[in-house]
Amino acid sequence: HRNRPLLHSTQALILRAIGAVHVSQGNVRVPWSERRRAVEEFREKTACALNLFESALSIQRQLDADSEQILSCNSDLSVLIRADAQHALHPLIRQTQTSALLFDIVEAKLHLEMFEEAQDQCQQVIDMRKCVYGNENAHVAEAHSRMGCIFGKKASAQLKRGVVGAMGRVRIHALKSAAQYNGLVGTLIKEVGDDRICVRLDCHGKELSLKADNMILLSTVAQYIKQLRAQEVAQYSEAL
Repeated sequence: HRNRPLLHSTQALILRAIGAVHVSQGNVRVPWSERRRAVEEFREKTACALNLFESALSIQRQLDADSEQILSCNSDLSVLIRADAQHALHPLIRQTQTSALLFDIVEAKLHLEMFEEAQDQCQQVIDMRKCVYGNENAHVAEAHSRMGCIFGKKASAQLKRGVVGAMGRVRIHALKSAAQYNGLVGTLIKEVGDDRICVRLDCHGKELSLKADNMILLSTVAQYIKQLRAQEVAQYSEAL
C-alpha cells in the first residue's frame, strides 16, 4: 500500500524531470541567422517533452484513481492514508503532484500553440490549486496569470496567421527605432520569418516587416481579441 504508489509516483516525477530537461535544452539564445533552425529544434524538443509529460500524467491519473477508490471505503488502509500527509495516495499529495504536472503540460502546449487544450488543462490546475491552497494564494494566482497568457498568445497567433485574410487591416504602434510609422494604417500581406508579418502602408505603399505586438487590428479580429480579453477579465479578475 506504500511502496508501489511511491515507486509509481517517483517514476512520474522522473518522466516530468526528463521532459523539463528537453524544454530547457531547446530554449537557448542563438544568433538571428540561426533562429529558424533553433525554433524548429525547440518545437521538436517541446513535443518530445510533452510526450513524456503525458506519460507521467497517465501514471498520476492512475494513482489519483487508486487514491479515490481506497479513500471511498472506511478501511484501515484509508484511515492510515488520511493520517499520513506524506503518503503518495494522500489527497493533498495527489492534487499537488497532478496539478504541478498539468502546469508543465500547459506550458508545453502553449509553446506548441495548442491553445484550446492548454486552456482546458489550465482550468484544471486552477481548480486543483484552489482545493489545496484556497482561493487567495500565490500558486492560484500563478495559474490565473498563465490563463491570461494563454488568451494573449491565442489572440497574437490569430493575428500572426492572418485570420482576417489577405486584406486584414492594422494600425502600427509602439515602434521605437522607426517611430515615424506609428499611427499609420496598412494591410497584412504575408508572414515573413518566424515572428514577423509583412504590412503594406496605405500612404506610400512601403512594406514593413513587423512583429504582432507592433500592430493593432482594425477588422473583425479586433472584436474577437476584445471578447477574449473581456472574457479573461470576467473570469479571472477576482482571483488576480
